[in-house]
Amino acid sequence: MLLFFLSACGGSDQGNAGWGSRTIPSVEVAETRLGSLPLEQRLNGVVHAGNQVTIYPEITGRIEEVYVENGDRVTRGQALARINPRQFEDQLRQAQANLRIQQATAEQSRARLRQLEAEFERTRRLAEREFTSDLELERQRAQLDAARAEYERSLGLVEQAEATVAEREVSMRETVVRAPVDGHVGARNVEVGMRVDGSTSMFIVGDLSNMRVRVTLTEEMLSFIEPGQTVNITSERLGGGGLTAQVSRISPFLRESSFTTEAQIDVPNTNGRLTPGMYVDVDIFYGETDEATLVPNSALIEDAGTGRVGVYLVPEFSPVQPEQGEVVLEPATEAVGPGPGISEPTPVVFRDVEVIAQGRNSTGVRGIEPGEWVVVVGHDLIDTQGEGDTLVRVRAMEWDRIVSLQGLQQEDLLRQFMDKQQRIARLGLDATANTGS
Repeated sequence: MLLFFLSACGGSDQGNAGWGSRTIPSVEVAETRLGSLPLEQRLNGVVHAGNQVTIYPEITGRIEEVYVENGDRVTRGQALARINPRQFEDQLRQAQANLRIQQATAEQSRARLRQLEAEFERTRRLAEREFTSDLELERQRAQLDAARAEYERSLGLVEQAEATVAEREVSMRETVVRAPVDGHVGARNVEVGMRVDGSTSMFIVGDLSNMRVRVTLTEEMLSFIEPGQTVNITSERLGGGGLTAQVSRISPFLRESSFTTEAQIDVPNTNGRLTPGMYVDVDIFYGETDEATLVPNSALIEDAGTGRVGVYLVPEFSPVQPEQGEVVLEPATEAVGPGPGISEPTPVVFRDVEVIAQGRNSTGVRGIEPGEWVVVVGHDLIDTQGEGDTLVRVRAMEWDRIVSLQGLQQEDLLRQFMDKQQRIARLGLDATANTGS
């Protein structure tokens, strides 16, 4: 698509009397510069709300009421929905009734134990005076031990009944599903009358003011990516520039199945530009290359057959910068080519380069020097196979302008192409009308 756009932006002059019948294309050039490229790793990330949690019911039942809608702001502990409590009310009453029965049984056992303790004490004193037999004393001692065991058993049953009541009370409380954190409600998946169980995802609640972007790192990336490094987060929705943040934390454990781990990036969501579930590109910057000659990425040409990489140089091009700050080309003609500021025909040559490092917008190369002018738009209009010098008409393009063009989406390219074609058609109609008059 970029080459398609280059064709649209370029033009040609086919009827210049000074150059016979030769076609002289118009191209746009940018000046190379000396600099270093940031070392970056581009990854794909998914946006999650801060403290984002999926809420499942703790019990099984039918939804009786739903109190919130998607987008509602909730606080921790606020009721979100209610499950029909009738079944759990019955279970709680049964558990409470059983507790009372066990408590009464325990009181009976305690009373029986006290009675036998008193009888045994009387028998023991009589046995000391030899008013009763040792056999009777042993019989009562056995009864006393059995009563003690029964009392301990009844106490255990009371504790068991108390635990059941506590469990039923928890189930009753869980009939009201509450928000575990402060945040906004999303992904509401329940309606009144719907039956839910522990596998039903009812809501998602998260803090939309603070987002967390999660990216996957390979084992090799752990050698140069670490917490605190700057990242740039971009997507179509975020528009130009994206968001700048830092790597917040990296899990030290690799997944055995994929030998990867997860990095998390905390991002304030002040303007609400990020949405949970959003798919974003994440560029992590971890250093810089050595200084080299930088060219816009669109200046590079690669021969698919030979693998040669190079650029088109315009060695005799030298613009002049006036006081107003506007680039004026020298020499220049009036209204020649696709727009104003087009130079007279000047030679263009192809130069092989060695790529040192490639960034998102520019590439560091060897083989050309800073300050030289390279073609960035109109490569496909240049024919270096003919005889004699290859000539072009040149217009300078600011570095920032070509960088922005490189980032255009396909829709922008097509729109600009159509606008270009319409302008050319209008110029042709105007020229025909003037000739006819």
